[in-house]
Amino acid sequence: MPVRKLVTLDKKLAISPNGTDQLDLPRDHVIDEIVLRFQFSYSATSAPSLWDVLKAIQEVRVVSDGSVVHWSLRGDDIYILNYYDQQQAVPVDITASGATITLRLATSEILANLKSDLKLSVRFGGAIGSITSFSGAVTASVEQLVYDPNEFVEAYGPNLENLAEPKVTAEEATLNAGTQFQTVSELPVGNLLKRTVMVVTDSSGDFSDSVVDRIRLMNKPGAQELLNEAFTIFGDKDRMEYQLTQRLTGVVFIDYGVDVTEDNLGLRMWRVAKGDITLETRNNANGRARLIHEEIIVNSETLDEAGV
Repeated sequence: MPVRKLVTLDKKLAISPNGTDQLDLPRDHVIDEIVLRFQFSYSATSAPSLWDVLKAIQEVRVVSDGSVVHWSLRGDDIYILNYYDQQQAVPVDITASGATITLRLATSEILANLKSDLKLSVRFGGAIGSITSFSGAVTASVEQLVYDPNEFVEAYGPNLENLAEPKVTAEEATLNAGTQFQTVSELPVGNLLKRTVMVVTDSSGDFSDSVVDRIRLMNKPGAQELLNEAFTIFGDKDRMEYQLTQRLTGVVFIDYGVDVTEDNLGLRMWRVAKGDITLETRNNANGRARLIHEEIIVNSETLDEAGV
């Protein structure tokens, strides 16, 4: 069994309007999760909301070997994931002049010990909501899994047959009112797709449960409907499945391993072409949808050979 090792990194990332800062993540062991503690000081015309502060975090990005994206999300995206996965237990402290927010990047392991390069960067926006200026720092910590060589091969296979690294990204779509379904996403291909989180806002930019009527998942080549569920039912199921006392308005989690494949894995998107599997909505009103896709980078040949 691996030994867990918690390491807080010495370098802090600077928080500044329209600024970007980055650091090198350690590459001596497997990384199980990354924890980021944002400490903001700001000036604001009125007491800022949590969402104003989160949206100042324009992108948290983790990239290995120069081009392999593991995380590329806004601060509010990560907060939503943490809120559900941690049963609302996200450390947040907001005052009139500052805020401290701790967010976790924890979907699956990054085999950092095999990377030639592994960088974490954070990009900030300008004035957001009532916040006119801000500064501060981000403290990063990693939770590592320390394997001896034999344990590592046993865990991941001699040829990385059991590879399972995260790729979590987001996209946006315009929602149009109508009686027909519209495509909001041609789901990403090439990896195992575990979940898509849909965050819906109305034409005023407020979170809304009333814009989307139904969500449908379609296999286009076979004209096969894989899922057709009311948005409100999805929300109610999320509250039960994630054991929440209060769900977030306008947010639903589509867990493909539970809602479609029923094997707790998800959609094998390396077996289809782009556009074959689409996520669609039928909408009561105009609005916007932000879609957070949680993929796992796997050894697809091994899974195919095993009939998984």
